[in-house]
Amino acid sequence: INMESKKIPVFAFFVIGAFFFTSLFTLSDYGMAWDELYQKDLGEQNLEYITGARETLKLSGDLPYYGPFYEILNQVSARSLQSLTNLGPIPSYHVLGIFLATLGLIFLFFFTRRLFGKETAFFAVLFASLYPLFIAHAQYNTKDIPLMIFSLIALFFMYRAGTEKKYFFVMMGGIFTGFALSTKINGLLIFPIFFIPY
Repeated sequence: INMESKKIPVFAFFVIGAFFFTSLFTLSDYGMAWDELYQKDLGEQNLEYITGARETLKLSGDLPYYGPFYEILNQVSARSLQSLTNLGPIPSYHVLGIFLATLGLIFLFFFTRRLFGKETAFFAVLFASLYPLFIAHAQYNTKDIPLMIFSLIALFFMYRAGTEKKYFFVMMGGIFTGFALSTKINGLLIFPIFFIPY
């Protein structure tokens, strides 16, 4: 691309910022996904369980097979937003997803820049932020988007641990791998993705 190398990160973060603010301004354009109520129930019950307000969990369907980590965070986030702002119950549950998707785009840029250079990193961020499924699922997918972002961040730190031999990166890679696994069991794929090439 015909742009100065020093300006590429600026353009990339402009794209990321545009994604973030556009997503926030279009909160009211999104309804609920078919399984959002079930996921909300998963977070609500687990939050009440760990705070002592509930003695047992009564999870129906396939909810016992999903990790509660992100859903608990989303409960805390949504309840706080509802008490502090005039956001309704549906949009308030979508805000954390937008923040996480934006964080994922930031890590995508830095990870891709390390692997393939600034220009490729810019296009990675541009195409991801313009991808309709990513835009929509950032609002209401509380399983696959968090899994994807936590896995990406885990792989970023694991890559740095492998190349720079610093325990901090090992620890951060482990933490985000834990976040991914406690959101969805598919997080186990982090291990073959990293260790086979390594």
